[in-house]
Parts: sequence; C-alpha cells; structure tokens
Amino acid sequence: MNCLVMDAYYTSLSIPKPIFQIAPSSRILTMGSCFAGHIGDFFISQKFQALVNPTGILFNPESIVQNLSTVLGKRSISEKEHLLVHSDGLWHSLLHHGQFSHTNRDAVISKIDSAAREMHQFLVTADLLIITLGTAHIYRHLKTGEIAANCHKLPSVEFVKELLDINTICKRFDTLLHDLKSFTPGLQVLLTVSPVRYIRDGLMENNQSKATLITVTHKLVKNHENCHYFPAYEILIDELRDYRFYAKDLVHPSQQAIEYILDKFVQTYFNHPAQRQVHEIMALRQALNHRPLHPQSEAHGRFLEKMRTKIVLLKKEYPKLDFRDEEQQLGS
Repeated sequence: MNCLVMDAYYTSLSIPKPIFQIAPSSRILTMGSCFAGHIGDFFISQKFQALVNPTGILFNPESIVQNLSTVLGKRSISEKEHLLVHSDGLWHSLLHHGQFSHTNRDAVISKIDSAAREMHQFLVTADLLIITLGTAHIYRHLKTGEIAANCHKLPSVEFVKELLDINTICKRFDTLLHDLKSFTPGLQVLLTVSPVRYIRDGLMENNQSKATLITVTHKLVKNHENCHYFPAYEILIDELRDYRFYAKDLVHPSQQAIEYILDKFVQTYFNHPAQRQVHEIMALRQALNHRPLHPQSEAHGRFLEKMRTKIVLLKKEYPKLDFRDEEQQLGS
C-alpha cells in the first residue's frame, strides 16, 4: 500500500496510527541524541511527566544500550568506575556525556549513580521510552576496548572509529527490549532516527550510518510488539526537503522544522485530552510571551487580569499541573 500522498507542491508522509496513545498522565523517558532532548523538552514545556536524557546526550546505539543496561542492573558499578579517564584537570566517564565530568573523581561517580537511581525509579512506572539514534559510527577507546559515549576531547590517537553493523545493533537491542519488558511490562518503546546530519563523518558516511539505523529500527519494530517507529528523519529529509528548514550550520533542523515534526508527533500519538492540554498550555505561553508596547496602559492591565483568570481556570481543569512559573511571570 502506498502511504505517500502526492501534493502539487510537496510529498506528504502518512504515519500509521499506533496501538498506544499518550495521555496527560503518561510518564515518558527520552534518551539518545540531541533530538531526544527536543522531544523531551517539549513534553516538559507542556507540563507532562517526563525525564529527559538523564545520562546526557548519547549518539550511538551501543552507548544507549550500555546506560539502560546499567539501570536495569545488567552492568556493575565497579566496571563503570574503571571507565573513568583523567584529562586537563577533569575526570570523565567514557560511558557518559561531559555534564558528568568533574575535577573530583568521586563526584563523577556520585553524579552517575544519582542519575542511574533517578532513571531506575522513573522506569519502574514509565509508560513510554523514546530512543533517538544519532549515528551508527562509534569511537572505541583503545586502552579499555570500550565504546565511548563521548570522547571528551581526548587525543584522537586514543580511539579507533568503526561502523556498527546491523546484526550487532539488533542483537544488543533485542536483549535490551526483552529486559525492559520484564522490568516494566507495560512499557512502550518508540524509536526515532535523528534528522541531524553528521557531516563531520562525511556526507556519504552519514547516509550509510543513517541507512544502518533505519534498517535496525524497522527490524526491531517487526520483531517486538511493544516497539514502534516515528519517522522524524524522513519528515525532514523527504517531506520538508529544503535547506530553509535547517539551521545556519545546514546540519541541525531549524526551529520551524522541529516544531513541524513535533506537531506531527502530537497528531500521531497524543489522545484527545493530551492534545487539548498541549493546545491550552501553548496558547497560555504564547500570550504570556507577548511583549506589550505600553506596559502601564489600562489595556495591558486588563490583559494581565485576563491571564490571571485563565490560569485560575486552568488550575481547576488541571489540578495536578504546576502553574507557579506562569503566576510568577504575571507577578501574581
């Protein structure tokens, strides 16, 4: 069946309706590349229960598997401690983002353990895990033999670059998905491939990497009923398909493109109450971000009272949501 509808000006990508829906009460964990951060930040801005990239930005599938395996108890703390390296006065974890780096070795371990505990507790009752895969290229640390989640600007001679093959990634994720199902039986897993182009690897190498990841995600979706795929990559590459939808670096999607993809995401996965919450919160935020030409005018005073009334009504409609930031913004 052809899921593409040709328009006079662009090709529209039709996304199949999933077997699950995101509700206002859903608990969502996002992991992976910076695009996972965009999705997670959107959930938080719309006042959903979300934990966003708790182990920092992770680009390759192996590092994502390693971190989740740690949380599920499949990797011991002692192994993790041995993967700390010291450079330029800082201790770094090869398995984590630079946000965990510190001048004190014990502080690094403490921050890593704290993030793992938070993630463990969240996963116990999570409804949805969103994983964004960035690249199939990895950098293996020669001294330890480990795949680095982040090279932390260490000398390039300390690493060797490799391209993970499809079967290796699938086997690692097959095991992970089975472990996740045992850990949180009702958990749904949504896979995406980051639309960010990793041109540092080269354009042909980037396309090879993305093709590997896309093949992996479709194999996993076919073999795991709780696993699904959201085509963020295809929306940018095939539907928007224009450099005006990229940032100035011509690598990252523009804010307009991100908002377009998120709108597709909401339309596909959010149930009606969740969509209504997004509509209400976005409308409120847009109104509050309005910059008045005459802030001392009676008209602006009436606007502020209208916004205070709106917040009162929203607090009644959504008693579990926190509107203190909005109230503070109004000065109430």
